[in-house]
Amino acid sequence: MIKYFICDVDGVILDRMPVYQEAFVRRVAELGVDEGVAAEFYYATAGDPLEKQFRDVLDQYKIDYSEEKIREMRQSFFKEVGEVKPRIFRGAKETIDKLKDKGLKILYTSGSNTE
Repeated sequence: MIKYFICDVDGVILDRMPVYQEAFVRRVAELGVDEGVAAEFYYATAGDPLEKQFRDVLDQYKIDYSEEKIREMRQSFFKEVGEVKPRIFRGAKETIDKLKDKGLKILYTSGSNTE
């Protein structure tokens, strides 16, 4: 008998990708990266650590940065996205409620090593 249900949150329960993408684009665009390129880059590298994504796109544009700047970008990124209520995928809440009603313990996790 199944007692536990374990799932990822982002991309399964919550659709945070548009919010994350916009926050990423804002940070690198202010340093000179084209917004369209930044948006495509973010989706293409989804799953990479955020700091790596920042470094890689800035390197691609040959934009100088310090590790302190990367830390500042990361910090402001998570501050911004933390203030936005994420959209829940259609059907996710109902599915979670059904699993809870069956007495399952539901554990949520993230595959990313960022916050």
